[in-house]
Amino acid sequence: MGVLRTYTHTHTHSYAYNSRYADELERGWLLLADIYISHGKYDLAQALTKRTLQYNKSSAKAWEYSGLIMEKEASYRDAAQHYEQVRCDAL
Repeated sequence: MGVLRTYTHTHTHSYAYNSRYADELERGWLLLADIYISHGKYDLAQALTKRTLQYNKSSAKAWEYSGLIMEKEASYRDAAQHYEQVRCDAL
């Protein structure tokens, strides 16, 4: 985990977003967000979900993770809004 965190903090911020690798970037950001959530590092996970949504506003998994983070932080109203985005995107 330490190596992954170090790599993430030192390398992902220095590279420009390339739409050619959008699916891989999104998948990587969300996998890392999942790891951060499971370790209680909600601020780092939220940053990754926001980054994902910046490039793909219809990412149901990013909205779901964002809602989960809000729920774990006892921000239930915000969590409900994020979960609603998942439902709206599915329609």
